[in-house]
Amino acid sequence: MLDYAINDTKYLLPLADRLETQLREVNRWSWYEESCTRAISATAEDRERDPERVWKIAGSAAFSPRGLAVLRELWFWRDSEAQKVDRPTFQIMRNEELIELAKGAVSGAKVRTPGWLPAARRRRLEETIARALEVPESDWPQRAKSVRVRSSPEQEQRLDRLRAKRDAASNELGLDPAIIASRGILEAVSREPESAPKVLMDWQRELLGV
Repeated sequence: MLDYAINDTKYLLPLADRLETQLREVNRWSWYEESCTRAISATAEDRERDPERVWKIAGSAAFSPRGLAVLRELWFWRDSEAQKVDRPTFQIMRNEELIELAKGAVSGAKVRTPGWLPAARRRRLEETIARALEVPESDWPQRAKSVRVRSSPEQEQRLDRLRAKRDAASNELGLDPAIIASRGILEAVSREPESAPKVLMDWQRELLGV
């Protein structure tokens, strides 16, 4: 086990030196530095969890309002259980299992809670499901309606030009286009060109000519 742990990190510094040499050889070291600075700044932001959004996990998009009400209660039950034992939430129950429990609860069939749960935790889960099914309709969360903003002809033309420049740079440099700029970023800049300095890093702006 000790040898295994040592080998997890043994080669990192030599590998870092090799990668730095390669990046400098292709004049991309500044790209790396700027990307690191952007990543550090992003992680340093204090982002409070929105209690009305945090529980909307993958697989719940098609849920009925009642199903969302049950899922919300299950999510906060899991979060509370994780805090009690100071463990990550996935060690209490995976997202997929929460989804299946919520589906079963609103189906009208008898809900079968996992038998592997400790007795006290299983009891609290059953109480949570019963309570969730009693939530009045007025308190059911509603499915968010996605609003797609239609681009103007000028914005579409701008997007096409940005995409063409990105793809040309991708072919020339041998990089995946998404590394240079994702479609979402291109769309954001095409809608609001003035946002480019904030959305794009300097090396991206240079490649895209913005």
